[in-house]
This record gives sequence, C-alpha cells and structure tokens, in this order.
Amino acid sequence: MLLFKNSLLKMTNIKIKPSEHLKQMILENELAQQQAELELRSAFKDSYDSLNPLNILKSTISSVISSPSIKTDILSSIIGFSSGFIAKKLFTRNSGNVLVNLEGMILQMIVANKVARNTDEISSVAGGIFQKIKNWLNFIKTSTDED
Repeated sequence: MLLFKNSLLKMTNIKIKPSEHLKQMILENELAQQQAELELRSAFKDSYDSLNPLNILKSTISSVISSPSIKTDILSSIIGFSSGFIAKKLFTRNSGNVLVNLEGMILQMIVANKVARNTDEISSVAGGIFQKIKNWLNFIKTSTDED
C-alpha cells in the first residue's frame, strides 16, 4: 500500500513532506482504531445481552412455545388435569370425610392420567357425538318447519 502511495505521489509530481504523510497515516490509523473499538463494543454488548439470565429464559421459552409437539403435550396435560379435577369434585361434593377425599384424589389422578394419554381418541369421539347432536337438532328443526 505504501509503495502504491509513493508511486502515485511521484506520478503527480506533488511533493508532500514526510511529516504530513506521517500525520495522514496516523489519522487513518486512529479512524481504523475507533471503528474497531466500536465493533468490539457492539460485539461485547451482544455477548453480554445473550448471556443475561433473563434473555436466556426468554429464548428458551420462545423455543419451547414454538415447538408444536410441546404445545399439544401441554394442552393434553391441561385437559387431563381439569377433567381429573372435575371428576374429583363430582365424586367428593365437598365432603368432610377423609376417606372420601382420599378416594377423590386417587380418582383425580387416574382420570387425569387416562385423559392426558388419550386426548386424540377422546376428541374424535367427542367430535362424533357433537356431529350426531347437530344432525339430530337439524332433523328436529326441519321436521318442525314442515309442520
């Protein structure tokens, strides 16, 4: 690079003092150093932000939420837990008896486990039942309209 500048200076017949040339090179190096410092600061900030525990937690949660299999597993668990809870409430009916409450807890665990493992089958059966009810309601509506 220096040879290119020297040959360029000789071609144009412009005489530059070595001190001016040195000052120019110092300025260029200072600008390059400032640019490198800015890039280093930016890289450090990005690294610091990525290692922040809150950001690690956010990125982990977003990756968990974006996974479709985890969404269906969470949904199955929620449906299983709520159906188990409803079964317990229907069985115990706010009983004060310890044995009835214990049986209700066991029933809740069994129902929650069965429902959570078989949500696909339960949803298809429920869809079939709702379809039959819809057809039956449409039949009643059309039979009353004809009268």
